[in-house]
Amino acid sequence: MKKILTRYIVFALLLFVLGTATAMAQDVIRVTCQVVDKNSGRPMPHTVVKDMKSGKIFKANEDGRVVLDVRKDATLQFSLAGTEPVTVKVKGRTSIRVEMVEKAFDLGEATIIVKREKKKIKQEENPFEIVGNYAHLNTALHIPGEMIATNTRVVIQPYVNNVTRRQVIAMRPVVIDGWEYAKTQTRMYDQDIAGDPLATYIVVRKDSMKKKFENGDREYVVGYKDSIYVDNNRDDLACVTYMVMENYHKLLYRDTVSYNKGSINPLRFLDYSFNAYEVTDESYFPAPEKQLRADHGEVNLNFELGKTTLNMNDARNAAEVENMNRRLQEIVSSSEMNLHALKITGIASPEGIYERNKALASGRLQTAMNIFLSRLDNQTREGMKTSAEARVATWSDVIKLLRNDNQLDLANQVQNVVDNYKNIDTQGQHIRRLPQYSLIAEKYLPQLRKVNYELEYDIYRQLNYEEIKDLYDKDPKQLTDFEYFKLYRNETDSVKREKYLNDALKNIPSLMVAANDLAVLQIRRGKYNPDILARFAGAKFSGRPVPTEVNLNQMATLLGAGQYAAADTLSPYILDLPEAKYIKALNGVLNGNYKSNYDYISNTSLQNKVVMLLAMKRNREALDNSLLLPNDKAKTHYLRAICYNRSDRPEEALLAEEELNKALDMDPSLRQIAEIDGDVVSLLKKDKKKVGQTK
Repeated sequence: MKKILTRYIVFALLLFVLGTATAMAQDVIRVTCQVVDKNSGRPMPHTVVKDMKSGKIFKANEDGRVVLDVRKDATLQFSLAGTEPVTVKVKGRTSIRVEMVEKAFDLGEATIIVKREKKKIKQEENPFEIVGNYAHLNTALHIPGEMIATNTRVVIQPYVNNVTRRQVIAMRPVVIDGWEYAKTQTRMYDQDIAGDPLATYIVVRKDSMKKKFENGDREYVVGYKDSIYVDNNRDDLACVTYMVMENYHKLLYRDTVSYNKGSINPLRFLDYSFNAYEVTDESYFPAPEKQLRADHGEVNLNFELGKTTLNMNDARNAAEVENMNRRLQEIVSSSEMNLHALKITGIASPEGIYERNKALASGRLQTAMNIFLSRLDNQTREGMKTSAEARVATWSDVIKLLRNDNQLDLANQVQNVVDNYKNIDTQGQHIRRLPQYSLIAEKYLPQLRKVNYELEYDIYRQLNYEEIKDLYDKDPKQLTDFEYFKLYRNETDSVKREKYLNDALKNIPSLMVAANDLAVLQIRRGKYNPDILARFAGAKFSGRPVPTEVNLNQMATLLGAGQYAAADTLSPYILDLPEAKYIKALNGVLNGNYKSNYDYISNTSLQNKVVMLLAMKRNREALDNSLLLPNDKAKTHYLRAICYNRSDRPEEALLAEEELNKALDMDPSLRQIAEIDGDVVSLLKKDKKKVGQTK
């Protein structure tokens, strides 16, 4: 019976996990259990779950959630201190909600303990002291003398309730055994008390632990110190302590004490900001790269009416041929260009007989082809595809030229002819009769007597911003490292730039320079996401030293997010550069290294000097300097309230409440801080909501 009861205490208060279940057969399933309080529906963290068939033990997480692999016909037992055990049959279910009910204890032998209100275990309500990411609890437990009999065990389990993050964190337990209980317990474990899961924490009752107070009470006073890690040292923390007493047969006493005297953390008023740094070493940039692109060129050769020969005395023709020749030679001589197709279109204007015009177009086509091919060597001509098309322009082409020239009335006249006559020769006859035909013949028809060519060639070159943007708009996954780099570096709109950066990291997670640029963007906005640079920061990434800028930015991000301990791990990788001196000193202070960084940080502002002095408990100096702060600032009066409240001079301590009231009148939002600030929470007016309460 004793062993069963002891194990109950172990499971309920220490949340001792013995192992995890392993699926061994095909009828094993994964079950997700959510454990809640039946009355309030709130999660029951750290509930112990036992698979009754295998004997395996599991533990619910902070959200009262536990996931385990068991057989479909398994039976699970849920237990937690202060609640009735619940047994549940799985019956093949993969999701189970378990409701726990507070246990009704038969105090029986404990009547002497609960007869008077004062006969309870009490914990001194000391605030947490925050240093870096650690909350330190330094308190004492007062246990009524008659509570610790020779044959009893008292187990006290403090928890930290992180109200901000809705987390419950177990601290070191205290176990006090009466001498008779201790001897019996040792025998039960075959003279090896190490078999008791609570062995590490056991203290056997001694008379030296008992103290007599002026009111005649005799209590065992046990000092208690422990620390826990908190994600952000500005979180609202409360202490919840579960206490039980047992003898060999049953629980005799159960109680819960919850209080919040706040946390002492003057560094919450440290005034600082961060610079952000782009990587300057171009060797970390994505290497410029050339991509295969298809391109084309065009040339317009103008022919005289009714002729297939090209008049090279025409300056326009000479210039066009010269441009064409230069482009051909550029392509042929380049190792990064490959000419693989030539298409020529010979065009005749629509005046005259259609068949004759078509013959003219074919003749002009051959003339142009001879010019093109004469500029190329045999090897290039043999490896190149050629195609030719002879066509006669239509009167609809003339209409387009007229409209482009804003000759709308004449264009409508030609359009009327085209609409009424389908044959091109008939159309030409009627159009030549128009009063303004001479304008058409002199200005617009010559524009249609020409040769067009298209060179299809491959070229390896860097894409320009517009081409990259077109690719991105079609599919962001298509872009290379360098193209993403060029895309966001050329974007001036910060919102668009951030979108490009996020997409770059989504598709290319290893792109360190993009991650750094995104971190820079967010730091400058006062946003801190440690995940962006987490994989890159440190000594090396992909075999190369990490740029100092990356580590500086990640340290700033971690400090901004309140993850001071993580930021401190980067300090060895940051060179002693001028721009790093400030953040390294700030990192040292936020991690509790006050003395060596005091001079640097205290010189950044008078407010920071006062804050530093308070953190170092140099309270008199802090008070003297606080009197030099500007009186029109709410934080001035708040800091003075802390200084006065710490003073050991009664006449100064009386000024603390006055200063706090001034601060709250000037800035009511400071009340939210005051209610969790162990330095001033006791000063809040009695008619206002208080935080420190014992139940």
